[in-house]
Amino acid sequence: MLEKGLVCVLKCPKERNTLSLPYLPVEIIEVITYSKTNTIRYKVCTKDAILTGTFGREQLKPRPYLSPKMMGIKYTSLDKKTTLSLSDACNAYLKVTGKQTRCRCKTDCSTSNTCKCRKLNKFCTKFCHGTHGHGCCRMRADGDSDDDDEN
Repeated sequence: MLEKGLVCVLKCPKERNTLSLPYLPVEIIEVITYSKTNTIRYKVCTKDAILTGTFGREQLKPRPYLSPKMMGIKYTSLDKKTTLSLSDACNAYLKVTGKQTRCRCKTDCSTSNTCKCRKLNKFCTKFCHGTHGHGCCRMRADGDSDDDDEN
């Protein structure tokens, strides 16, 4: 059984059109034991947010030589209400995204609680908003984005 506070890595899903990390460093924040099935699951967080769902022991690769402080993970300072999927957390950690990470907001992204770009602390890009094309406050002033140079 893995202990609370241990740093592990999770395999990141491969996504088309993005640079991707092979592994994401996480800290175990809760150990959940299910008595009916006698299984143990782990709730984890990254430096950016708590991950949605729980993970099994087979998904977590312990890294006992790493500490949360070394990896920049501060669970106590994270917003406990904000969670990210594993895919979004991998993108947030890398800070470089492509066409796969975009929002489809129909309202102003700067006030939206569901804006994917805002959750990842990124600017909206030309790939965002689908066909809605509203004037987004989170677009860079030049209307360009960091990931436009993908070709």
